[in-house]
Amino acid sequence: MNKKASYTFRILAGAYLIYLGYSLIRGYLVEHAVSAGFMAVGILFGAMGLFFCFTGLTGRRRADQEMKEEQEKMSEPLPQPIERQGAEDAEGPALEDGMTEEKEEEEE
Repeated sequence: MNKKASYTFRILAGAYLIYLGYSLIRGYLVEHAVSAGFMAVGILFGAMGLFFCFTGLTGRRRADQEMKEEQEKMSEPLPQPIERQGAEDAEGPALEDGMTEEKEEEEE
């Protein structure tokens, strides 16, 4: 499973936990026959759901940015080789000091 899918699953799980927490809290407030333990569990589920949603959203945003950076790297043109000035003369390849092989032989 790729990163984006796991973060999406985390967001969905967090939303479901928020829904369960809301249902438990609402049941406690509307029907007082339910014990206070359900209220505490509802608050716990809601807090866990918010945490899962927050971490899922931030992780997904980070994964999107990483993917965008990778695509930008791939779309950048490759660096062109640097051509040395005077690298090749009509007489042949240049030496380190800019003289050709034939000229060097003539000077010796």
